[in-house]
Amino acid sequence: MTFQPSISGYANNTAEREGAVPLMEDRYHILYKLGDGNTGSVYAVEDCRLHRTVAVKAGVSPERLRAEAAVLMAVVHPAFPMVYDYGETQEGGYLVMEYVEGKTLYCILKEWERLPEEKAVQLAAALAEALSFLHRRTCPVIHRDIKPANIIIQPNGRTRLIDFGTASLKGEDVRAGTAGYAAPEQWNGGSDERTDIFGLGAVLQEMVTGRSPGLLSNSGEENINMRNHGGMYSKKLEKIIRKCLQTEKADRFGSMEELLFALRHSQWKRGQSFPQYYMEKNIIRTSKEGIGLL
Repeated sequence: MTFQPSISGYANNTAEREGAVPLMEDRYHILYKLGDGNTGSVYAVEDCRLHRTVAVKAGVSPERLRAEAAVLMAVVHPAFPMVYDYGETQEGGYLVMEYVEGKTLYCILKEWERLPEEKAVQLAAALAEALSFLHRRTCPVIHRDIKPANIIIQPNGRTRLIDFGTASLKGEDVRAGTAGYAAPEQWNGGSDERTDIFGLGAVLQEMVTGRSPGLLSNSGEENINMRNHGGMYSKKLEKIIRKCLQTEKADRFGSMEELLFALRHSQWKRGQSFPQYYMEKNIIRTSKEGIGLL
């Protein structure tokens, strides 16, 4: 199976039409609804002053949106959306961000059911690299909501991570997430870098099996079903996923760098140099931002 998603069905084509509704002192006009996040609804919006399309998250909790804006402004990276503006109205706050054109991984999996292992590992490695950037900061940021609906694959192949509504600094007592993708400790307020490793492991398993993770109880008594359905993926990858999804944080990978190393080596073949493999597969990109995975 060759993975090549069609352009049709990308976020701007599948979104619910909302009409041109005046919003925020007539500068921004809503075009259509993109979806709902943890802290509000997200719309594709026309910026009438700069004549461009932006994404606006509008919510009833200005405090939460201000916190999300602060996080995004502090973690400028090609994988994350840029923040343009923040404001408040009588109805609540709004956050103006970069409009990220592309197709969510959720929609891709609905279309393709599952991805080839090599492509799934490429996407997981790109996410691990971006999350490593968050975790390596002097004040680490934990995303806490890694799931297919928050991952966008752009037409140029770049992987983007959106919705920082539950993201916060390491050590902050934030008890939020999405059942099935959230690590057990998220319900107890004990999140750290290994919390995102659990979420990425859940997404990786869904990519190669086409099956959504089982629901976790708030106490963390249940874990995601770890059966390798019909040998859909290699034993190397199965070990990686199993380690990511351990109930106890101490039993998972210690960092995103460790997970990234394991992902890269899971696709490495004997007799092939490691850099050669990645150059042949066109996974390495070289740009002003440095070297990373497409």
